[in-house]
Amino acid sequence: MVISTSLQAEERETPSAMQRFASGMNPVNWKMPDFGSIFPSQEEKERVKEKKESFFSEVSATASKSWAKTKEVLSPSRYNPTKFFSASHRSKGPQTTRKEPGFWSSLFTTEPEPQEITNVNDFLRQSRPKP
Repeated sequence: MVISTSLQAEERETPSAMQRFASGMNPVNWKMPDFGSIFPSQEEKERVKEKKESFFSEVSATASKSWAKTKEVLSPSRYNPTKFFSASHRSKGPQTTRKEPGFWSSLFTTEPEPQEITNVNDFLRQSRPKP
């Protein structure tokens, strides 16, 4: 038997497409992505100046403020007549308590004669119609 003392380097064949695909799927061969190119460097951060608000955002802000004030001004709860006068002013008026007849007594009694209305206060003292 003859032993060769010289070693010969083996030539590597280029990997086939399937071998390249399989090595790419192997998690051992995976590398972390380099995020340095995505994020700005400190020099770029210092170079960048604060941007003013765009024209569109200024118009949007103005429109939303205007709409909020319009809703506040035109709100029906703002014009509630009970809010126009203080509670002490309302309680100073004439206190007339009228008892309305119950069901059975109103069924068997005749209608009272309507009172003659001579001024505005008489008109306002009338009972309101029931819905």
